[in-house]
Amino acid sequence: MTPPPHPPQSSDPAALASSDYLRQRSSPQPEDQFYLHLLDLLAALKSTLPADPQKILDFGAGGSPYRFLFPTATYLRADLPSTTPVDFPIAPDGTLPPSIPADFDLVLSSQVLEHVSDPHHYLLQAQRALRPGGTLILSTHGTFPDHPCPLDLWRWTASGLRQQLESAGFTVHSVSKLTHGFRAAWFLFDQSLLSLPHHAITPRLLRRLHLTLRPTLNRLVNHFTTSQAQVPESHPPSGLDLSIALFALATKP
Repeated sequence: MTPPPHPPQSSDPAALASSDYLRQRSSPQPEDQFYLHLLDLLAALKSTLPADPQKILDFGAGGSPYRFLFPTATYLRADLPSTTPVDFPIAPDGTLPPSIPADFDLVLSSQVLEHVSDPHHYLLQAQRALRPGGTLILSTHGTFPDHPCPLDLWRWTASGLRQQLESAGFTVHSVSKLTHGFRAAWFLFDQSLLSLPHHAITPRLLRRLHLTLRPTLNRLVNHFTTSQAQVPESHPPSGLDLSIALFALATKP
């Protein structure tokens, strides 16, 4: 079983805590590579946070890019001990230490589940850390480019993620789709242009033009597709039922 690692886009522990990595998640800008995805994820987090959680576990913390959302809480971090300094080192199979208290108000799992070889075990561990009635906020990928960290293993549908959470004993209050429909299609097209080869002159010029226009294009797409930033699980399928990420709110009974 491989470790349940960190937020996506890097397997380098130092990069996960770099100032630019953290800035892109706390303040996404139109020129950033993952702008729409990170913008929508941040908005979903801000709109879903429980009132005044006192004790939080960042499970698969990496660089803890969303710690700033909880300035007054006791914020503890769990990850592989080789990642960054952590409060609770995770075993290679993803198990939390036996000594971890079951009294957390909130477990935050941001872009971790797709990297975990046994999602059911990981979710059982998350539930073990929560107090009765405690909240799990979890985001993971629906459709997203492969990003090993060190492995990239899963993608989800909204119904599949709900079933996974319920099978681990959670009461699921909502599952929503982030960066949906045309908004998702533009995000993937944008990523594909970035991967154009550098050696041939035509792709190189096209890539340079894209990077020049990208901030303006991202602003326009964001403006005209705001309604697709986050849609509920029950949202009627459209011609393009595509989502970059999924976002779930659940509690421990």
